[in-house]
Parts: sequence; structure tokens; C-alpha cells
Amino acid sequence: MDQAKSYIFRIVRDSKNDENYVVSNIKADNPKDLNRILKAEMENYPNTIEFKVKTEKIQETFNSLESAYDDYFKENRTKYPNIKYGIKLKNPDGKYNPADEYVDVIFEAKYVVYGTEEEIPAEKLRSYEDEAKKIAKDFVNKEIEGKNLSDAEKALKINDYLVKRAAYHHEGVNTYYVEDHIAYGVLSDRKKGVCESYAKAFQLLAEKSGLTSIYVTGQGKNPNKDKGEAHAWNMVKIDDQWYSIDATWNDIGEGSRYDYFLKSDDDMKATHTRSTDFNYPTGNGTKDFVAELKLK
Repeated sequence: MDQAKSYIFRIVRDSKNDENYVVSNIKADNPKDLNRILKAEMENYPNTIEFKVKTEKIQETFNSLESAYDDYFKENRTKYPNIKYGIKLKNPDGKYNPADEYVDVIFEAKYVVYGTEEEIPAEKLRSYEDEAKKIAKDFVNKEIEGKNLSDAEKALKINDYLVKRAAYHHEGVNTYYVEDHIAYGVLSDRKKGVCESYAKAFQLLAEKSGLTSIYVTGQGKNPNKDKGEAHAWNMVKIDDQWYSIDATWNDIGEGSRYDYFLKSDDDMKATHTRSTDFNYPTGNGTKDFVAELKLK
């Protein structure tokens, strides 16, 4: 890599932490390189990432960082709770000398509890993610591997596992426990969460099971009510067709129902509306999996 063309030379992760900071002498020549580097760095829940940037590339770097972070967070919505982040010059007065060859740029991230300014320690989030992944691995080993299941049968296994294991945490709707909004909530011994936790847990189990699945946000509406509310569910691709599945609404407390199991957009339109903030596929599925799998 030609150093004369590179515009980022050095990354320091968590530079404010005197004990655990990490220095990486990494070069990026273009936004594609930067996206790849950021993806690796963000996996560690950093609070800060410090970049040494060629001064002549400062504006290009700011633009690339903004775009890269936006893309990354959209692609990894199931990993994080609420994030507040910003990009700034390291110099406290926000200025730099154009004659200098390099300038330091800092990305700062705060992981906060929904609806509050309460910051969540990165170490806690890392431990939650590790535990959720361990549980997902155990689930796949016991319920999926070596069983020659169809994709619809895998989706059923995941749906029933979550419904039998977890309970909807009604208190969490207004009290903003972070555990209620990540996969850990319903997968851990806590066994409760709100719709985000169900949907993020479904997404994690689906990915580990080899299913093509998407985490979906939008509005959920009781047909008997005039107004919907924020909701999360999933879409699954089976035989090149997309279906919606809502494990939260399939959980009726004392058992499982399949009113929202692998349904088309036509089936879901009265109760579910996808957000327009993301480019979701059309739920064009034509099969009746409730009948095919002989579900009640």
C-alpha cells in the first residue's frame, strides 16, 4: 500500500482508557478500506476510536467516516442498544494547522439506555453479547445440527424455543432496562424482554442456524385499535420468497400460536407496517406453512 495515497495511518481504540487502549497501525486508501477497518473495530464496543489522518484528506475523511458509521449501524442494528456518537477533531478548540502533515480525529460513542442518558459500560455489553452467542450455539447444537431440517422447520424450532423460553416484560416498555432491548434479554436466564429482544434473539438464532433472516422495525397495530405502536419482528427467506414472523405476538403466555408464523404481506398488512427508513424486501411468500407443518 502506497503511504503517499493513504489517508488514515493509525487507529487508537479507547484512547481515554489508560489500561486497555489498543493501537493499530492500519492504513486505508479508500472508503471501502475504511468500512472494513471500522467493522473490525466496532465489534469491540469502543467508546473512542482515534485516527491519524493526512491533513489534506481531512474533509474526505469526515465524509467517509460519517457514511461508514451510518452504514455500519444500519447493518448491525441487532448488535447494539441505543447509540449516540460523534466525530470531531482531537484538538479541544476544534481547529488544526493546514501546514501540519497529519491531524488527529476522534470518534466517540455512548451506549445509552433507551429513553435516558444513562450510559451502559461497554464491558457489560460485551459480556451480554458473548452470553447470547453461547446460548445460540448451544441451541443450534441441540436443535438444528444433524437433523436435516427444512428452512421452515428451522424457523419453527426458533419460534417455539423463544415462545416457550421467554415472557414479554410489560414493565420494560416504560422502565427502559437495556436487557429488554437486546437478544440477551430473552435468551439468558432472565428470560424476558420486549419485542426488540424477541426479534433480535430470533435474528441471532436464525443466522447461527443458516437461515436468511432480517430484523424488521415498524408499527404493530391491534386491528381493534386506531393507533399502532413501535414494534420489531423478522422476515425469513424460504425458496426465494420472503415471509414475516413475529415471535413476540406468537407468545400468548400459556403456549404458542402461529397467527404470525411465516406470513405474507397480505396476511400481515392489517397489523404490521414496516418502517420506510430501510429497504425491506416484499413479503411475497405464497405457501401456507401453518398447514404444511400441521400446526394448530
